[in-house]
Amino acid sequence: MLGGGLNTSLRSNNNNNNGDSLSPTIADMTNLKAIDEDDDLLPLPKEDEGGLFHSLLPGDHQRKLQLRIKSFQDVTVQVPSDSNVSQLKELIRTSLGTEAQDRYLRLICKGRLLHPDDAPISEFKVHNNDVVHAVLAAPGVRAPTERRGTTTTTANSSSTNTRRRGGTIVGPGGRVTRAPSNNGDSQWGSDDSNNSSDEEDLEQGRERLGFDRLRTSGLRRQEITAIRMYFGRHVDRHIQLNPNDHDGESDLRRRRLLYEEDWMSLQGPTSEFRLNLSNNTLLRFASVETNWRTSLGTDRDFMWGFLLGFFVGLIMLVWVWMPTVPHKQKIGILTGISFQLAMSVLRQENEDEFADGE
Repeated sequence: MLGGGLNTSLRSNNNNNNGDSLSPTIADMTNLKAIDEDDDLLPLPKEDEGGLFHSLLPGDHQRKLQLRIKSFQDVTVQVPSDSNVSQLKELIRTSLGTEAQDRYLRLICKGRLLHPDDAPISEFKVHNNDVVHAVLAAPGVRAPTERRGTTTTTANSSSTNTRRRGGTIVGPGGRVTRAPSNNGDSQWGSDDSNNSSDEEDLEQGRERLGFDRLRTSGLRRQEITAIRMYFGRHVDRHIQLNPNDHDGESDLRRRRLLYEEDWMSLQGPTSEFRLNLSNNTLLRFASVETNWRTSLGTDRDFMWGFLLGFFVGLIMLVWVWMPTVPHKQKIGILTGISFQLAMSVLRQENEDEFADGE
């Protein structure tokens, strides 16, 4: 009935208008019918541009990026350019095998930490054939969010986390910046003092091992974290070459720190590890690392101390109280002074005996 009425209306309009244009509705339907008969594709609706049909077309966002992953083994992965950091991490874990499963993973590209996980990789300027460093944490080490928990149990723990972690934020480009305060000031000094005091309180009664020993050289915790992430691959290689060291240590975290101690002791003065430290930090770290050798001294220090004590005399006792003088040199000074006093006593006794004989 509807089709018959439509055809009747069409013929009526043709007779009445004598070749005039059809109504808009009838003209559109006739146009669609003609396109269908010619087997042409229907035009893309304007309201669907950028929608479902547009997503099926090949575009820049569908292209894949080839990335080279540097970890305990080097692999190459292909990832869509519109992926986020979490998807890239899962792909890297799959490529690295079972050793990378259930381990906390950090990704660094062009000196930037890829964080947070829900951020697209396009925000970090990741391009084709870029190198991404995959840093795997030790087994059993969880992500920072998992250690802190998803909810706060008490107001004290919440305020502590706010003091320690509220001072820095990770921007969309992966850069760590200082978060502004409520009044618009950066409060660099107050945040640093709070963080340092909290960290010192937490570390009281605990021995610093591994890269944490650099705290005594003046490095901040953020700098030590960056050093641990950068040289973690070298430490892993040292562990693979010496798997039986520190087998008696049951604590995996302490065992890892002991391996870091061994690796640092093997680094020479021209190694990349030492060159990455500033000159002042390097000198401070060398003095802490070789403190027992510096305080003990050498045989040459003992000889110099003996000569100074013997020829100069009691005035060299001032040097004994100086903390920078090696221990052997102090012993040499005391030995020289004692030998001089003994020679003086013997000479005096000989003179007295000679005088009595006369």
